[in-house]
Amino acid sequence: MAGKKRKAPTDFKKTRQKLGKGKQLASNATNTTFKAKSIALPQQSVTLDRSGSIRTRRNHTLQDLVQNTRHHAHGARKDAVHGLIELATTYPGFLEQEAPSMLHPVFPLVGDDNPAVRAAVAQYLKCALAMLTAAQFAPFLSTALLFITSALSHIRMAVRFDALRVLNLVLEHAGVQVTTGWQRALDSGVGEAHGQRILQAFFAMLGVAGDAARRKVQGAPSATPGSTSSIDLQPGDRLHVLRSLARFLHCATERAQCGAQIPLWPFQSALGSASELEDFAHLFDHARGIDVLQPFLERSLLGYAAFQAPMGMADAILQGARATQGQAPVSAHEQLAHLLHASLLATLLDALPAALAPEGVVHDVHLELVVEILSIFAVLWREIVTDYLAAQGTPAPLAILAQLHRFLSHLAPHFPIQPDSARKEGANTLLHLNAVYCELVALYMIAQAQAPQKKSAPVQHIDRTISYLAAQLAHDDSALSPEQYQSLIPTFWLLLTGPEYAEQRALMESLLRHAMKLPTTSPVKPLAFEFLARLATLHTYTSLRVPMDAVHGAQSVWHDWLLSLPRTLWEAATQAASKKSADTRLERMELAVLILQFLRRCLVQEDGVVFTTETLAALAKPLTPFFAMQHPSRGTIPGPVARLPEHARQIARAVALHAGMEDV
Repeated sequence: MAGKKRKAPTDFKKTRQKLGKGKQLASNATNTTFKAKSIALPQQSVTLDRSGSIRTRRNHTLQDLVQNTRHHAHGARKDAVHGLIELATTYPGFLEQEAPSMLHPVFPLVGDDNPAVRAAVAQYLKCALAMLTAAQFAPFLSTALLFITSALSHIRMAVRFDALRVLNLVLEHAGVQVTTGWQRALDSGVGEAHGQRILQAFFAMLGVAGDAARRKVQGAPSATPGSTSSIDLQPGDRLHVLRSLARFLHCATERAQCGAQIPLWPFQSALGSASELEDFAHLFDHARGIDVLQPFLERSLLGYAAFQAPMGMADAILQGARATQGQAPVSAHEQLAHLLHASLLATLLDALPAALAPEGVVHDVHLELVVEILSIFAVLWREIVTDYLAAQGTPAPLAILAQLHRFLSHLAPHFPIQPDSARKEGANTLLHLNAVYCELVALYMIAQAQAPQKKSAPVQHIDRTISYLAAQLAHDDSALSPEQYQSLIPTFWLLLTGPEYAEQRALMESLLRHAMKLPTTSPVKPLAFEFLARLATLHTYTSLRVPMDAVHGAQSVWHDWLLSLPRTLWEAATQAASKKSADTRLERMELAVLILQFLRRCLVQEDGVVFTTETLAALAKPLTPFFAMQHPSRGTIPGPVARLPEHARQIARAVALHAGMEDV
């Protein structure tokens, strides 16, 4: 009988578990169980009392949002910025109270890698700057500019473009402080001032960085190697850079207007005395209710000695006095014009054919490129020419004149532009371009007259400019808006006081007839009156150093214009007392007081240069209805003067006294 079969030995033995028994632990298992009566969570939000704190709709407090601005996830950073916007807009006064906590955490996000975060930062800063005054934002300006300039030098161009958006917001809020020290960008490579670092960033984006930005410009510009970072810029991106650069330069060269409605910088080289420049700048401030005595009383003796005349006039005069014989030192504006000329001119030549196509189709991007380039050239050349004009006996170098002449030659086939029906939508932009072109032509004429070797003026530019201005002045008041008339005032002044040409007197007569044709309700009327009134009073200053033959030669038209003022005065005073809007009443009242103040000045001086004695004597009759009128049945009726404020009535009584109207 066979024996029982034996099983083979096994290395591992699997234990069969019984029902209801769990998995057996290994013999060397570590016991991890613990027992606790309470759990302490001191840093968790569940323990915070949020009943009295300001929070967002997502139940986030300011501290939570500040912590999330440093979160590793871009979505959390974006939501944190939007939460700050919610706090600032929902709770009035909260931003002003918690400004350090709400602003400092956001500045580093200007150069964030995520575009959604950068867009949220731009939206938040736009909201915050609208709520804060310049004084409230001043303590944070340096920190903001530090991160903005850092983002402007970022390796990614998208970050630079978004940083330009933030820079534009800060320029609108604190332009002068942002541009401080921009001149150093032309001399040294190490950025110390905010304006210096910002301008160097513009150089890098436009391809003029490196050695070109730090060399001294002496004589004709030479070709220098620079950055090629702007070669790949699309027209839209290039427009973004040039628009920011134009704003930057405008803020860097902005001058105080002393309450004047018209630009006063063209007059800065007309007078050689700082005190007379000050008086001319504040000529009509009393009519606008501006106290010109208090600022002088508040200044100390030392401050008054170092007082700068408005619009940089005293600075220009002192610079001219320090200028060496023969040629003045090259200004920062002239250096900057040299550096930017090649890059801007290349962009302009690319954009002009598409912007001003013969078939009348206007491409918005290319047209805006032309607008910004001309604006940059106008700002720089305005400063260059006025600096040489202020320095008497200092001629403008031929190299800088040749540059402007070449630039105008490229513009000549296209300007002045005649807006037609196909370009009706962009008519205002085209009129602005024409105004800038006319100003550049006038600046070239003035600078060429100061050149040591005078050449024949570009007659085609002058003829086209004069014809265009005459056509604009011949139209009705709707042809020129207040902004367009203001932009043309520098051109009017430069052409009237520049080198002699045949149409100067005709231009002066056109200005006077245009002013007489404007109705009192036109918004251009006060601008035209103030410009002509300043022209009529310039000869009374002893330090006048510009020719005024064209202005004084139109004496017959000056006669008609002066005798039309009593009617304008009557209408303005009547409308000032009517039941119209408060802004309209204020504008008409200001115009009436301006006219009264000007008439008093003319009647007192009575020198016969602009207005003859017979013209001034003829004012009495048309002025009579302004004081009183004789009615057949009601007798004497007081004129509009009775409804003017006391200070205006005092000026009116002085006008009546000097005009020989003792019975009114």
